[in-house]
Amino acid sequence: MSVAQAAVPVDVGVRAARYLLIAVLIAMQFSSSLTVGFEFGVYAVFAWFPSLRERLWFVMQQRVARALAVFLLIVVIATCYGVAPLHDRLGQLSGWRKALLFFFAAAAFDDEDAKRELAGIYFAVCLIALVLSAVTSAGNFSIYKGIGRGLIIHNYATQSFAFSLAIGIAVLSLVDRAKFAADPLLRHWWLAVLAIVAFVADIAYMLPGRSGYMILIVMAVTLAATLGGGTRRTRLAAGACVVVAVSGVLSSSPLVRQRVELAVSEMESAEQSKNLTSGGVRVVMWRTAWQIISEHPVLGVGTAGFKTAYAQKVEGQTGWQAEPTGDPHNQYLKIWAEQGILGLVAIVVFIGLALTTRGITPFRELGLAILLASSASSLVNSHFSTFFEGRMVFFWLGALLSTPFGHASVEKAARADYLGGREVSEERN
Repeated sequence: MSVAQAAVPVDVGVRAARYLLIAVLIAMQFSSSLTVGFEFGVYAVFAWFPSLRERLWFVMQQRVARALAVFLLIVVIATCYGVAPLHDRLGQLSGWRKALLFFFAAAAFDDEDAKRELAGIYFAVCLIALVLSAVTSAGNFSIYKGIGRGLIIHNYATQSFAFSLAIGIAVLSLVDRAKFAADPLLRHWWLAVLAIVAFVADIAYMLPGRSGYMILIVMAVTLAATLGGGTRRTRLAAGACVVVAVSGVLSSSPLVRQRVELAVSEMESAEQSKNLTSGGVRVVMWRTAWQIISEHPVLGVGTAGFKTAYAQKVEGQTGWQAEPTGDPHNQYLKIWAEQGILGLVAIVVFIGLALTTRGITPFRELGLAILLASSASSLVNSHFSTFFEGRMVFFWLGALLSTPFGHASVEKAARADYLGGREVSEERN
């Protein structure tokens, strides 16, 4: 059975949900208030239409969705205890609602046509942002007050993430020309190629976000290894070649070299530095986070408790090392410190199950690239829990890894085909 063959009539509720979710996706690139407003619109349509509730129930039958639900349940339980004030705990609990986008996007963008349309729209949005980035850079002016030129999408990390995702979409259109034949932009192979070059140039030569360099490399390698075809050895070779190529492009940029060398220097001199630096403060935060975890390894300090516990740890110190923080810039340390070992295990299980999800090629492969890139970058950031990147990650994982509605046995059938040495999608038959 092919996952791509599934076709279920789309009613008005599903169309409304898709439009609102696309509005959420576009809004989250530029405006936090609009994003929240559209999110509540999504909640309303899912509550109103029985067809959407049925789709949501179908999503909840899948292992990866249940794993995420278990993690969110642990977050809720951890809100009931801990060292943080109640309003802080409730505030951070509300912030974790971003993970609900996984379930909603999986329920709405389940079939091939919906995924392709979503990818095409997002590519167009990023292409417009790319042009604006070039214009503001050439004109030496910025859109956001106090932020450097060339920045269009919120911050450097978010723009790097968005442009890396746009590169991935362009790669999909080149790998599977038939699927994007009707797209007004991506049906032109030359435009996809030019866009890839321009997006890479923007990330490498204009954006100082170091996490963006890591995300670009991991996504590119994952796509090469999963879409390369042939034997496992061939795919590994393709991944290795992409590592060399992308690393070569990045290393050719003076900005990238300067930013990487600065990070290494800051981390090496963290203890001796008299000034707060991005790399140095991470070393101090990670060390202090480990101290918090060692004292509360099982239950943690409760949701939103990291800032309070951190402030207690640095009390009495002087200088920038005494500055409190609510984010250690390591997602796994943050979850372990707040939700305990059960919370850490739950998020790792979610990531593991998401990696084994069998969806529609080539969209599943792009979802895996996003998952691996954000998971790797979360070693030095907190992508899952931050406002913008967290919404991006959960939204796209739900939309790209989802399976067609109405086929309750699709995961079981996919696993049986996989273990039997057969491919699930028609494209691999």
